[in-house]
Amino acid sequence: MSTANKRKGSKWETDLVQYFRTKGKKATRLARTGRNDEGDIELDTGTEVYVVEAKNAQRLDLSGWIQEAKTEAANWCKHREYGTTDWATPVVIVKRRNSSTSKAYVVMELEDWLKIAS
Repeated sequence: MSTANKRKGSKWETDLVQYFRTKGKKATRLARTGRNDEGDIELDTGTEVYVVEAKNAQRLDLSGWIQEAKTEAANWCKHREYGTTDWATPVVIVKRRNSSTSKAYVVMELEDWLKIAS
C-alpha cells in the first residue's frame, strides 16, 4: 500500500471518529496489531460495541471487507478475554466519493444487523 493510500485511509478513520464524537458517541481509533489486528475504530454506543473497518477505496470488495471486519471483531474480543465474539458487532463503513462523512455507506451481514434491529 502506498503512503498516499495510507494517508487517505488514516484521514478517513480520523474523520469518522470526529463525526461519531459530534453525535455523542464514544469512538476510539484502535492501534494496529499486525496479524491480529482489531479493526480501525471501536464505537461504543452505550448499548452496542462495534468494531469498525473503515474503507476509503475506489473499488468495492464488500465480501472481503466483511470477512476482515468479522476477523478483527473476533480479535478485539479475544484480546479483551471475552469468551465469545458476540461482544462486538463487525461493521464496514465505506467513504462515499465527493460526499460528507454522514453520507458514507454502512455495510454488515444481515444476521448481524438483525441482532441490533430488534
